[in-house]
Amino acid sequence: KGERVELPAFTVKVEDPTGAGDAFDAGFIAGIVSSRDPYEGARWGSAAAAMKIRRRGAWNGLPTKEGLMEFLEGGGQ
Repeated sequence: KGERVELPAFTVKVEDPTGAGDAFDAGFIAGIVSSRDPYEGARWGSAAAAMKIRRRGAWNGLPTKEGLMEFLEGGGQ
């Protein structure tokens, strides 16, 4: 519908960006399915990618839904 969504990035120490795009996609889809809100989907995607890049390797650091919720509730810390 031509809607543009912008949100600030999470500030984390980058260990390895491998898999960040896939993590974003998975988080975005989960956020949309859970809330049906594009902003919340983007927020979940950004948080999932931020959590992933803090660890080395494509799989390490990928969050569970519970871990993602804790990260978001903690302000991205």
